[in-house]
Parts: sequence; C-alpha cells; structure tokens
Amino acid sequence: MSMKEAAEIFKQFQSDKWLYNGQVLWSGVSRSQAQEWADRHHMQTLTTAMGSLMDELHPDCLKSSKTPHQWGQGDKVTLLSPPPPERFHPSGLSNYQAIEQPIVQGLIGEYAVQKIMMVHPTVKESEEFSYEAATVKFASIVVLALLIFFVLTQYITLLLIGLLFALLERSQSGNEGGRYRQSQCNHNDGKDSWDEINGNGVAELGVTPSRTTKAEPHAQTKAEDKARKKAKADEKSHALAEEKARKKVRALKQDEARKKAKAEKESRARAEEKARKKAKAEKKARALKEEEAKKKAKAEKKARALKEEEARKKAKAEKKARALKEAEARKKAKAEEKSKAQHR
Repeated sequence: MSMKEAAEIFKQFQSDKWLYNGQVLWSGVSRSQAQEWADRHHMQTLTTAMGSLMDELHPDCLKSSKTPHQWGQGDKVTLLSPPPPERFHPSGLSNYQAIEQPIVQGLIGEYAVQKIMMVHPTVKESEEFSYEAATVKFASIVVLALLIFFVLTQYITLLLIGLLFALLERSQSGNEGGRYRQSQCNHNDGKDSWDEINGNGVAELGVTPSRTTKAEPHAQTKAEDKARKKAKADEKSHALAEEKARKKVRALKQDEARKKAKAEKESRARAEEKARKKAKAEKKARALKEEEAKKKAKAEKKARALKEEEARKKAKAEKKARALKEAEARKKAKAEEKSKAQHR
C-alpha cells in the first residue's frame, strides 16, 4: 500500500462520516446479513465506513487486496457471529480471528477497545440482544490471578518442605540425645564394665569418654544451628519471591492504568475534536442561513418597493385619467350649454 492510499484511508476515518463507537465486525455470518443488521441499527460495516474507497463503481476505490482491517478509533466495537459453541471458526484462521481480533484487543498496536459487544443475528428473537465479550483487560486480570496463585503455591510448598526438614532434624537430634542419656545411665549403673570398655576398646582408638560425651551435644547444637540457618534462608527466599511478585503486580497495574489513561485521553481528544468540528459546521450553517435570510429579506424589500412604485404609478395614471375624464365631461357640458343657448 502506498503512502497516498494510506493517507486517503486515514482521511476517510477522520471525516464526519465516521460514526463514533458505531462499527460492526462479523464472523460466520453473510456480508449481506451483517450489512442489513448494521443499516437497521444505524451503524457501520467496514464497507460503509470506507465509503467511496470500497465502492467498485467509484474511481477512488482501492483494490480488495489493499483493504485495511485496522479500526483505530472508539472504545467499543460490535461483533456479529453465530451463537456458542460455534461462535468462531475452529481453525482460528477467519479474517476476524487472524486480523481484526488482535487489533481490537490491542495485541497488535498500542490501542485496544474497552468493549467488544457480541450479537447473534442468526438466532430469531435475540438479534437485538447484545452482551459484552471478554477483552484483553479481563485476560490480563486472569493471568495476574494465576501468577499470584502460582507464587503462593510455591511459597506454601517451600514452607512445608522447610517445616518437614526442621521436624526431621529435631527428631534426629532427639534420638541422639536419647542415646547420650542411655550411655550416661549405663555409665552410672556399670562403672566397672565402662572402665573395662574405656581401658580396652576406647583406649585403643585414642578417644577418652569425656571427649565422646562432649561431641554429641555439639553435633546436636550444630544441627539445630544448620536448621535455623536453612529456615532463615528459606524465609528470606520466600520474602524475596513475595516482593518480586508484588513488584510485578504493581508494574502490571501501573501499566494497565497508563494504558487506560492514554485511551481515555485519546478518547477525550477525539470527542473534543469532533465537538469542535461539529460546532464549526453548525456555525458555518448558521452563517449561511443568516446570509440566505438577509438575501431573502433584501429581495422581499426590493419586491415591495417595486410593487409600491407600480401602485403609485397606477394611482397617478388613474388620477390623471379621472382628471382628463372630468375635463372632457366639463367641456362636453359647456358645449351642450352653448348649443342650447344658440338654439334659443
């Protein structure tokens, strides 16, 4: 597509012919049915919105291979489709699924509509009913919820593993302490046998009884210290994971808020621009109407003046005719009197 053709399409979509939030897409229904539904509800299909650019009889018409599918304005779009479960084509390769849906959901480009309204015109008595389909915003919330659930699950799992290890360490330490206490009892009850063991067995190893009894509580303390360190490390790891998840959630919320603010700002700007254009058009229309009224008043005044002038001329002519008639009558009367006088 050339820059000139793209500019023509952009100009068409920025003109007064574009209906704000009045666009209709369709999938799985015939074009004629979609066009009829859109016309009946005073909305636009792509063909209507493109105007002469898609009229094959018009010289400005573009080739069908160059038809744009992006709808870059508005907060809402209406989609006509068959009812569930066959709402969309199972292949996922229809024009709407492959081209239009990623654009209106904001997956391609930076702008996404806020609402996708579903209508099923093929179902009798429900072709006037519409409902909102899930948008990318809803999908983002679902993904965020799943992410939080995953992080919490991992945290709980690691916590349970840490508790299990701590219990095992404590149990092992308790067994060692029991063996130590049993050794002490044996030492107290049978000193002779202990001395014998100490003299024969332990002496051969070069280890005294006092060193052996001191090593066991040291090992227990070391195991407990190791368990405490591990629990502390696990707690720190969980805290870091939690903080990371919180940061990610905050970042997602901030990004969502930025996108929403941007969309609202663009929507307000478009509405203000449309209002300015409308006010300008109304002002121009009023000026034309006033000019037309002035011209009409001037013409009427001129016509009245001509009519009055003609009436004055007519009255003057009638007056002159009456005067001539009266003079003629006087002359005639005078002549008659003179004639009578002569006869006498």
